[in-house]
Amino acid sequence: MPLLAAALCLVAFNTAFVGTKQPALRSSRVARQAGDVYEIFVTASSVGMRTRMNVTPETTISSIVEDARKSLGFDQAFLDSSDFKVYRKEDESTPISGKMGDMELKPWGPEGIELHVKYEPAV
Repeated sequence: MPLLAAALCLVAFNTAFVGTKQPALRSSRVARQAGDVYEIFVTASSVGMRTRMNVTPETTISSIVEDARKSLGFDQAFLDSSDFKVYRKEDESTPISGKMGDMELKPWGPEGIELHVKYEPAV
């Protein structure tokens, strides 16, 4: 009887041991479909707030504005999205538009992309 109980415990707790399961041979479909994803910083320098975002080359600047407004708390209905301008950290003289793929996307690091969002309502 004790031998039967020991064998039953071995079978029941077999999956509790490390390394008994074979690793997956293929990556998941979700991971393969994700494509190139880059991390960027988006900063609202006027209030000193910053957020991180994951973008793809197809991500538009207008969608970054919408996401940044929500993340930074600027999503009030009386503020127009068109009044928010986006600049590269290195050149705040010209607002940018288009897609992130138009820029030199790099994996995040000291030379990664940082965008500055500024509220500049039309006069």
